[in-house]
Amino acid sequence: MRARTIVGIVTLVVGAWAVLGWVGYATYHAMTPQMLAKIRQANRPHHAGTLPTPDKPPERPASVPAISDAAYTAYFAKVRAAEKIKDPLQRCLAYPDPPGMHWHADTTTAYCRYRTQPIITMAQAKDLVFKGKAAELDKILAGYRDAQLHDPAHAGLLEHTYIALDFECSCTESRPMIDAWMKQLPDSAFALAASGIAHQGEAQRASRAVWNMEHESAEQLRDPAIRSRIQEYKPKAIQARDTALHLARQDLDMAVVRDSAVLPVYSAMIYVGWMSAEPLYIEQAIKRGLTVDPLSFRLRAVAITHWYKAMRSTPDKDAQAREATALIPKNPLLRLIVNDDFGPGYDEDDPSWMVQRALDEGDSYSVIDAAAANTFGQDPKLSAALYSQSLRFVVNDASIPQYRAQMLYAGGEKAWAEVEFDRIIKANPKDTEAHMARALSYARAGEEKRAEGEYAAVLKIDPEDVMSMTQLIDIYSRTNRVDQALATIDRLIKVDPNAPTGYVVRANILIQHNRPDARTAAKYVVDHFADRTDQQPILAKMREYLRTHGDAGSPTPSSPAAAH
Repeated sequence: MRARTIVGIVTLVVGAWAVLGWVGYATYHAMTPQMLAKIRQANRPHHAGTLPTPDKPPERPASVPAISDAAYTAYFAKVRAAEKIKDPLQRCLAYPDPPGMHWHADTTTAYCRYRTQPIITMAQAKDLVFKGKAAELDKILAGYRDAQLHDPAHAGLLEHTYIALDFECSCTESRPMIDAWMKQLPDSAFALAASGIAHQGEAQRASRAVWNMEHESAEQLRDPAIRSRIQEYKPKAIQARDTALHLARQDLDMAVVRDSAVLPVYSAMIYVGWMSAEPLYIEQAIKRGLTVDPLSFRLRAVAITHWYKAMRSTPDKDAQAREATALIPKNPLLRLIVNDDFGPGYDEDDPSWMVQRALDEGDSYSVIDAAAANTFGQDPKLSAALYSQSLRFVVNDASIPQYRAQMLYAGGEKAWAEVEFDRIIKANPKDTEAHMARALSYARAGEEKRAEGEYAAVLKIDPEDVMSMTQLIDIYSRTNRVDQALATIDRLIKVDPNAPTGYVVRANILIQHNRPDARTAAKYVVDHFADRTDQQPILAKMREYLRTHGDAGSPTPSSPAAAH
């Protein structure tokens, strides 16, 4: 019961603060892969690396030769052939290496095996627990533990399973299942590990909320409402973080007492020690975990790419890297850890570095995904090739096929892209993001009429989809269909009558098209949103318009769907 209470507190605090932060709701469906990748990265600390968002197209690293269209054509043909293979491991092994890349064959093979190992799903685990069969779940996990420790073909199996079960990031959804599991098997090291990892995730969410509050911009802090909410929620977030850390450490420590070979515990301990500022606890966790499994890919990755790098502890990091290097013949996955050290001169704000890693030696999914995101829309064929590699290793991320299809379309592989869009939408006809991805592909190609049709399709599925409305408003305005634009603006305003977006867009369009009621719309914006700090540049333009065009318009509209 106490665990559920802490989950509730964390959810309340983080959720409330998220509402404050998401003032850009209208741009949600237009998020670039870079932005979404950053969010995934922030919520999954076991993925290494950061994702800089480029302000300009990254320069191709000098060590990578230019890739010909013929090379891309041959590569994509082999990708299509590989993707027809049903067996996940054989499909992964059959994928070609992208042109211009220098990959280690043994590491690629090992990574294919690691990513495609058949494991129990969360749905299956919940089904067992809620049917009173938690002992069967423990038996399965014990088999994974033994396979990881004694069979090189199953390196990292138990740790990969816990990552896939996502106790850390889906802590609120998994807590009832964990509680039922622990009730049936109070001494289960596997259940204790799951509980500790879930509490660790709760602590991280609360910790991020605290950090966000402590790093609000000066402009935001000028808003009394935001200052008041920080004063209200920050102490609650700190309390939630500290309580979750206490519960996490309690469960993780007890799991090790019950079974020291439950390896997912040790990497979770690193994060708990990090948030608790206890380096000795972290060092002990690393030492004890590597004593159990010196070949652990997950534990060494967290130790090297997170803890030692964050602490700027070069000697310790170098010692770990030397150990990992020596063990590569036994577990080629460890090469990914060694290669994650970006070396001197690394600048995380320079996206070409991430591309360099993926092209030269970055076999890990996180590096490939980052490089694909950093080339999105700027080098379409390279981006599509990198997204193909992401799909090689990760087949259950619905966003990757959509991003790849967009880049295939932009890169000239339109027929294949259309087939992919058809397949994605057929699998989930109500997937608004798939329709949006297709619409954006058409828009980038200048096929505006086709884009308009897809935006309309999105609105049939979700009549309140803000991004589709804003895109249609833009199309209508540019093609002089002002009445259609204004009608769509009315729909936009009804979604959130208190938000300035619709009123501002309406005023801008009326001004742009020199409509007689432009002054009324501009005056409404000035009168109703003068206290919004984020709208001051727009308000200044509206005031200037009113000054130069006279401030005596018709009465201020009294309803959200004002007369045009």
